[in-house]
Amino acid sequence: MFVICVSCDLDCARGEWVGGRVEDVEGGEVKWNISRLQQFQTCEQKYKWKYVEDLEPKWDGLPKPLGKAFHEGIAAIYKGMGKAKALDVAELAFHAELPLGWTELDGKEVQKITKGEMQLRDMIERYPWKPEDDVVAIEKDMEWEVVSGKVLVFRADRLIRVNGALWLHDTKTTGLDVAQMVRVQRLRTQYVGYAAGVEAIMGERLVGVMLDVVHKPEVYFKKTGEFSSMKESGYLREPINKTEAQLHEFKTWFVDMVQGVEDSKVTGRWHKNTDSCLMFNSVCPYIDLCLRPDWAEGMKGLFNTREKDYADEGGREDE
Repeated sequence: MFVICVSCDLDCARGEWVGGRVEDVEGGEVKWNISRLQQFQTCEQKYKWKYVEDLEPKWDGLPKPLGKAFHEGIAAIYKGMGKAKALDVAELAFHAELPLGWTELDGKEVQKITKGEMQLRDMIERYPWKPEDDVVAIEKDMEWEVVSGKVLVFRADRLIRVNGALWLHDTKTTGLDVAQMVRVQRLRTQYVGYAAGVEAIMGERLVGVMLDVVHKPEVYFKKTGEFSSMKESGYLREPINKTEAQLHEFKTWFVDMVQGVEDSKVTGRWHKNTDSCLMFNSVCPYIDLCLRPDWAEGMKGLFNTREKDYADEGGREDE
């Protein structure tokens, strides 16, 4: 797809935003979410297998339901359900992600799941509800036309007012140093895009992201596999302000990634990033397709068809 940059005062290889707008010659609105564009940036080939060929691994290891279940529980707290009900909601979400017959898995795998459930319960029970938070919206689906014809779709976990100021509220869990987690989150492209989108849609200034980081409690087991002890979970609230420079950088990145995907669809060239083949001590589930692309058609039977989500035409689900 050919793109013309209008009101552009910088040069760029793929098209760029510089205070103007980007117009598609063919026209039409295209919707994108940040996680997909980040996947394209990380490895174009994996993006192709998952979002163009719509292939989903039939087995990609045991699910890790802690983060999702925790978010469900926190949403229940902010809806005013109380800690007891929020815990029920979180535990239900946790078990919904587990495979059938998980109690019959290898002992170490069962222990990991048991540990996760204990961590979830402690984090929900000790989460410090902030009475000064005035909740504006919870899990709100939003669409923001970043540039002409290019729409960012996302879900804001929560919008809150603190001392009258509007903030995007998010929670993260970590087993690492909490302060280090905050430093990492300050660099996230996602926050800048979401904050700018909320501000444009709501029509009022959004200060930034109010980030709650919850440290997962340490859980210890005896050599026999029996529970031994557990440390309490930790908590830190940190405001992350956005700047105009970050907003400009996000728009430039967004246009660059969108144009990159469209270029690859036209040319059929999808670059492979071998650094992504082995990450976090696990092998990419699409690696066999990349190693033997001539066999790819025959190997597609080893994959499921990816379920459509809210970024697909006709789908509206959470990210």
